[in-house]
Amino acid sequence: MQALAVRAEGLEKVFGEGEVEVRAVRGVDLEVRPGEVVLIMGPSGSGKTTLLSMLGAMLRPSAGRVEVDGVDLASLAEKKLPVFRAQRFGFVFQDFNLLSALTVRENVELALNLAGVTGRAARARRAASSRSRARRAARVPP
Repeated sequence: MQALAVRAEGLEKVFGEGEVEVRAVRGVDLEVRPGEVVLIMGPSGSGKTTLLSMLGAMLRPSAGRVEVDGVDLASLAEKKLPVFRAQRFGFVFQDFNLLSALTVRENVELALNLAGVTGRAARARRAASSRSRARRAARVPP
């Protein structure tokens, strides 16, 4: 049997408490194998972003557990999470989350640096290898 890329068991996330308590995610179990494509759909406010944030080690669950490549995310200290994320995940945020003071190329270089990839000029050339990407790479994001 193939090892799992991601496993979630009994995943829950609660925000607030008492009268203002919101249960954003309730009892999610999920297994994803390497190479599998998973789509998460639902109406606005149904917990999709919260679930993805927990699966991607950006938000700690209130209950349950998440394993990525066999590593229990709860076992990682907060200081270790950015490196873990950079080495295992690729996030595309709705707002892009680019630094407006940097060009697209510099934003890519920054992400690669965080992932531990070295050789700045070579990385930037590879990341913007096609002509159209190369032209866009010199732009500053809006």
